[in-house]
Amino acid sequence: EILESFPGGIGHRHVRPTSRPQKSSSGGGVSTSTASSTNGSKINVSDKQENGVFHESGNDGIFDYYCIPSHECKRPDEDTRNTMGGTVLMGGGSDVDAAFKWQLSRSDGGDFLVLRESGTDAYNEYIKAFGGARTVATLILNSRDAANDPSVLRYVQEAEAIFFAGGDQSKYIDRIAGTALEAELEASRAVRNVSIGGTSAGCAIQGDYIYTGQYGSAISSEALEDPYDENINGSIVPKMSLVDTHLESQTVVTDTHFKVRDRMGRLVVFLARIQNKYDGYIPNDADVRGIGVDQETALLIGNDGVATVVGDGTAYMCTLKGGDGERVCSTHAPLTIGNTVACERLTGRSFDNPEAKDLDTFDLNLWKGSGLSYTFKVEKGKIRDGNPYGNEDDVSEE
Repeated sequence: EILESFPGGIGHRHVRPTSRPQKSSSGGGVSTSTASSTNGSKINVSDKQENGVFHESGNDGIFDYYCIPSHECKRPDEDTRNTMGGTVLMGGGSDVDAAFKWQLSRSDGGDFLVLRESGTDAYNEYIKAFGGARTVATLILNSRDAANDPSVLRYVQEAEAIFFAGGDQSKYIDRIAGTALEAELEASRAVRNVSIGGTSAGCAIQGDYIYTGQYGSAISSEALEDPYDENINGSIVPKMSLVDTHLESQTVVTDTHFKVRDRMGRLVVFLARIQNKYDGYIPNDADVRGIGVDQETALLIGNDGVATVVGDGTAYMCTLKGGDGERVCSTHAPLTIGNTVACERLTGRSFDNPEAKDLDTFDLNLWKGSGLSYTFKVEKGKIRDGNPYGNEDDVSEE
């Protein structure tokens, strides 16, 4: 049973492309063939009939596509789907069932597509078991060439829900940014009103600014001591065009695995770097915002910009105000921010009790919600005058 009692926006009639490359057919076993795509390039096709999986691989292995159930994957979906958009920001760790149910409920029984930069098709059976999808497929982008392949673009065009798995966000950016796939993902959200979600690295790529982690994962204590630490410098890049407009308009950077890996310090450094006029991102009198999501937790953002927290952890919605307050954000110097960092802590819940009334929500348009508001300061590389996670029982840095 797909739960639909979430905030959200209006629906959209998703009319699907009708052209599909020829696929092999077989009465059983595993068959392979070579088919021509619409631009004449070759794709290798294998149909694993014995376990119901349809598999296509790109020429020279540039992508792998696994789809279930095979008999549905081999024929076009002739129905027009009334899709509803939205965004899922999941914090990594164990997946949040309610987040996938939410995306499924907004796909109107269509095709669910998981995008990966490496890995397996393990998500397929997990998502299909919830019901509510015609097909579930995993598309693994093994190289940047895949992002300009017509078959890959078709898979995205045909999807009514898209989810980025975890992995390495720098590889997602390297393989998608500036390609035809990036444009197709933008059209999926803006034109076809398809929901887009992601966990861990797949969440990190959905901000207005993205921390790539390409030189290594930044540690809060080290980043606060040197905001130009080698794991940060050169690793904050502007958005890809698939970003939710509500996150874009509020100048948001996202982070994941949040409290368990103590990432509030580095999130504040990301905000300070984006706001630092010498880095050239934005004027330092402009506000910047960060969203940190715990493991086993997801933030569900409807088309109306209202977000709901589900799962077993917490989401943190933080603002670094612009202005001319005292500021030290330079190489080899501990970070000092004269302006207060203001956060709101939103608590998730599981769906063991769907009738629960204590679901925290947050309006991204107003940047205000129903959670606990708190503040802290950063002086000489230390968080002071408040707890970074808003908990009295936690010990803040001294």
